[in-house]
Amino acid sequence: MDETLSYKYGEILELPEYERLVTLHCVEGWESTVLWKGSLIKDIIEPSSIQSSANTIIFHCADDYNTSMPISDVIENQMILAYSSNGIELPPALGYPFIVVAEDKIGYKWARWVTEIEISNNPDFKGYWESIGYDNAGDLK
Repeated sequence: MDETLSYKYGEILELPEYERLVTLHCVEGWESTVLWKGSLIKDIIEPSSIQSSANTIIFHCADDYNTSMPISDVIENQMILAYSSNGIELPPALGYPFIVVAEDKIGYKWARWVTEIEISNNPDFKGYWESIGYDNAGDLK
């Protein structure tokens, strides 16, 4: 059975905090190293009843952007849903309320303005950039 969980912003802030210095690499060639703080995505999704057929996490954003990653990548790489950058609340330009710190992934996998996390059994789901030809894995080469 699928279970829908709903969190208020403050409830995410109450989860255990994780900080990590990670570099975002953009497809346009620039990069930025930031000290990110947030909650492990694993800690956010674990309380739900995830079906055994689930294999993908789809991130939906306030601007209708979306992207996806294998659940195994998110958990094994201890990806963070960040709400702070360099010690300050995540500014709107960086993705307030949340940005996915997708370490070892190209920037388009770093979903900003995240408002919903969907658990799916569709490993072929293509988000915004992936649907127009970008690599669905988004791994740094």
